[in-house]
Amino acid sequence: MCFLRYFWFWIRANNRHGVHSPFVYALMENAVFDKKSVHSAKEILLANNKFREFSYFDRKRIRLFLKLINFFMPKQLVWIGERHQNLFNLLNEINEDCQFIQLKIDEQSSFINSLKTIDWLIVDAKSIHLELFNQIKNKLSNDSKIFVLESDNEFFRLRNEWGSKVELDFFIMKILLFRIEMKPQNFRLRS
Repeated sequence: MCFLRYFWFWIRANNRHGVHSPFVYALMENAVFDKKSVHSAKEILLANNKFREFSYFDRKRIRLFLKLINFFMPKQLVWIGERHQNLFNLLNEINEDCQFIQLKIDEQSSFINSLKTIDWLIVDAKSIHLELFNQIKNKLSNDSKIFVLESDNEFFRLRNEWGSKVELDFFIMKILLFRIEMKPQNFRLRS
């Protein structure tokens, strides 16, 4: 069933030439479809034996994360949720330049209050509590990026609550951007 949904998504999605936003085109050209980042991501993942344990969609998600991390070079990555623990551990092992912070469900509220801003936030949408929405919204800056790993219903709830400007849907994950200079736009993209 999931592959049927993926096939239907793939038919309706665009590649880099189907987008009309210069920012999204540059992101697709320099991160997602860049030959150098593709080869470096493959080399890193093939050298790591744990990569073979993941499902097809988790492997695609890891490759996309590595490409985006190499492109944006975030200093801090905050992961909210306890699901996808093996994905978090692998990304933490591979990338040493970025500070990875994982928040368990019981410690989310106190830690988010201690942060000044959030650079990258990866949300397991089923693990986030409603009272955290406003706390997180106050920490988001123009360059903040939110990655949502779960279902469409949870994603739409987060998108509507936080009022993002740009939505990038890669099927395997969705990205919310809060760039003030951009008009609200939604993109379905192939990775």
